[in-house]
Amino acid sequence: MDNTKYLRIFGAFEKAPLDDFLKGIFKGITAEQRKSLVIEDLSYHRLNADVVTLEAWMSLAPMESNQWICVIVEKDDATGSLLEQFYTKDTFRHHSLGSLQECIEYYKGKG
Repeated sequence: MDNTKYLRIFGAFEKAPLDDFLKGIFKGITAEQRKSLVIEDLSYHRLNADVVTLEAWMSLAPMESNQWICVIVEKDDATGSLLEQFYTKDTFRHHSLGSLQECIEYYKGKG
């Protein structure tokens, strides 16, 4: 195993602007709502030669409530499209909500 090669690759990931990604998805929510979210995972995925995603998995506090939210931003170089998807536990991969705010409100509506 060539450690230098892998260290260089991981170094490139460290430069990924994930803070900018978070700022973008948190736009439109209040500071109080932001404090209620616990980030569990931030990731970058290359799904194939054309499609990459940025993903954020988070939970509403307390985490034991099992009220999680997944935000996926997908870029397709073949079509030039950019797609934002916002999911809750109940809507995951069925239908996307319109924003992180809607995900939070979804759980508030469930009481």
